[in-house]
Amino acid sequence: MGVAGTPLLTKSKPFEQRTEKEQAFILAFVASGNFLEAYEAANYSIANPRGALANARALFIRLRDNIHEQINSRIGGHVALAMNVYEEILKKGSTASLALQQKCAADILNRAGFDTPQEIILRDEREPGEMSTQDIRANIATLLAKSGLKVVAGGKTD
Repeated sequence: MGVAGTPLLTKSKPFEQRTEKEQAFILAFVASGNFLEAYEAANYSIANPRGALANARALFIRLRDNIHEQINSRIGGHVALAMNVYEEILKKGSTASLALQQKCAADILNRAGFDTPQEIILRDEREPGEMSTQDIRANIATLLAKSGLKVVAGGKTD
């Protein structure tokens, strides 16, 4: 449970179910990358600059799942174009430097998952209720180390 008994993992409302102002904020943020500019563009009041900044930040946090979905959708529309550029760079006879060709090839392989483990086996068969906090943390550390994922500490839960 999170703050005041709220669940830590909740499903966000779909973009289409957001208010008109929330949708405007999401789209403006995706375009600008600045939550205060997006707040103003969505016609929220900025009469009190300090309050507007706090409110814009809170709105950004509350809508971040929808923002990520919109960014992913926007990026997804350009995948074919990006792949065409990579293909041109990798074609035989390309004038691109060998270093750039190697970087493109490595990037494609990386994104296809060829440099990440496809399966991670953890040999501890105890249930979490049978384990101490120290055991659980050790297992999480082992999983993270094997996965190659970057761990970012800190942050708040909503």
